Amino acid sequence: MLAELAAAALAEAGVIKAWTMQVPVADQQINVAGLFRVDESSLNALDDHAFCKLRKPGALSIAYGQMLSTAQVSGLGRYSALHQRVMEAGLSGDPVTIPTSSST
Repeated sequence: MLAELAAAALAEAGVIKAWTMQVPVADQQINVAGLFRVDESSLNALDDHAFCKLRKPGALSIAYGQMLSTAQVSGLGRYSALHQRVMEAGLSGDPVTIPTSSST
């Protein structure tokens, strides 16, 4: 219930925007649609009164948590590639090299 109140407060403040992202899977980019995110620039553009209204229902915690978690999206492609390599190596018996963030 609290999450619903927080999401409603974010929507009322106009900071939730549609989000289509691309995730690398194997050798292609897959579009993922139907998602929404907190738009940081819209959140930062709120006046003090509108911003403070988000504190009470816990919307700021959700907003910042969601914005921080989007940084993890790039890892999805790396995990997908690793999974593919593990599956291929499991079938062939070849060793698997785990990619680092600097190699992607």
